[in-house]
Amino acid sequence: ENYKNVLSTNAPRFFLNSFILATATTILTIIASLLAGYSTSRFNFKGKKQILFFILAMGFVPGITILVPMYLLSHQLGLYDTYFMPILVYCGWGVPTATWLMKGFIGNISPAIEEAAYIDGCGKWGTLFRIIIPNIVLGAVATALVVFLYVWNDFIVNAALVSAGDMRNIQMGLQSYLLDTGISWGRFMAYTTLSILPPIILYLVLHEQFIKGFQSQSLK
Repeated sequence: ENYKNVLSTNAPRFFLNSFILATATTILTIIASLLAGYSTSRFNFKGKKQILFFILAMGFVPGITILVPMYLLSHQLGLYDTYFMPILVYCGWGVPTATWLMKGFIGNISPAIEEAAYIDGCGKWGTLFRIIIPNIVLGAVATALVVFLYVWNDFIVNAALVSAGDMRNIQMGLQSYLLDTGISWGRFMAYTTLSILPPIILYLVLHEQFIKGFQSQSLK
């Protein structure tokens, strides 16, 4: 009965919102970090160390410290209560971490393989798509899983940048079971159980790739 009550509310919409936010953030983060990781791993350019340090430092900034400026900025840009602003903030957190992970995965690939590809006529883009990406699939899956789960479990960013009921994510939906008269424990626990099923299923499907991906990072 509790599960039936939960599914008859806005819970499916909250699930959809979380899925859209997590999927869009993961795709954008992987693309950006792949290009950044490849360029910083394979090319030498002026200010490379400073840029890498800046990217790493960005990941050290606690998200809660920039919520007020993000809230004001979202209103000024007309992006409050939209998918775009939370995705932008999530990418701002995910790209620095993912870039360093991608840099490590790409660094484990022998440059001799790329040199052979260059000799066979591949350009830099051809080498990236034909040599680099196929060899870091496991690492990319592991990175994508980390980013996806972070966004799926987020509460505070969505709470700061979204107020409309139909734009809330799955974690904000828990608030509807915190009543003035107390907590509706039956529906609260049913909702919580449903909310953790997608990450569990995702991890069960990809756990081998997740483990192998980070093993390939640690065993150079």
